[in-house]
Amino acid sequence: MKKLLYSIINKLGYSIENKKKRYGRLIKPLHKFSGLYNFNLLIRSKQEILNLENKFNNFSVVNHKEGFLVSFLDLKIYVETLEEFHILNEVFVNNLGKNL
Repeated sequence: MKKLLYSIINKLGYSIENKKKRYGRLIKPLHKFSGLYNFNLLIRSKQEILNLENKFNNFSVVNHKEGFLVSFLDLKIYVETLEEFHILNEVFVNNLGKNL
C-alpha cells in the first residue's frame, strides 16, 4: 500500500521527503558553526557563507552581540541580517563593488 501511495504521488509530480533528513542535509555544511547563537540566520545565509568560505582560506564566523563577527582578508565585519551576508557575497565573491 505504501509503495502504491508513493507511486501515485510521484506520478502527480510530487514527492514525500523526511523533513528531519532534509534538514540534516541542509545544515551539514554549516555544522562547524552550530555552536553559534543565531543558527537560523546562518541556515538562511548558507549559500553566501559557503561562497565566502570557499573563496577565503581564513574565513571565520563568531558570535558578537546580536549578530556575528565575520572575518577574512584581515577584515572583521559585523553582520546581523541575511541582507548583510548577501552584500558581503556580492562585494567580495562576485566583485560587484569593483567599479565603485
